[in-house]
Amino acid sequence: MRKILRRPEGFTLIEVMIALVLFAVGMLAFAGLEVLAIRNTTFSKDFGKANAYAQQLIEVKKGTSWSYVTEGSDTPEGRFTRTWTVTTDGDIKHLSVTVSWLDPSLGTKRVSFFTDMYSNPSMP
Repeated sequence: MRKILRRPEGFTLIEVMIALVLFAVGMLAFAGLEVLAIRNTTFSKDFGKANAYAQQLIEVKKGTSWSYVTEGSDTPEGRFTRTWTVTTDGDIKHLSVTVSWLDPSLGTKRVSFFTDMYSNPSMP
């Protein structure tokens, strides 16, 4: 009987249970990291879109006649709101563009761009 209990072959039920618990804990940690990676990827995608929308408006306004550059807002995509303000200082217009959106896990986020536009007498 003693030879059967001391055989080194195989695993005991306790060893298998401990190995399964350690494996489960490791998989839970990995799943948590996966959720974090997906959240960061979504934020990066939204941040890139917001930058593109702000830059796009600045380029459009730079191609617009100086006298027609005015304040306003729009929604280039359902979740994004783009607002811009214009202040005049002599022959300079200061254009401020802000794009904001609601991130489900991080709350309201915004991106702001600023530029100066100078009066060009050759353009009406």
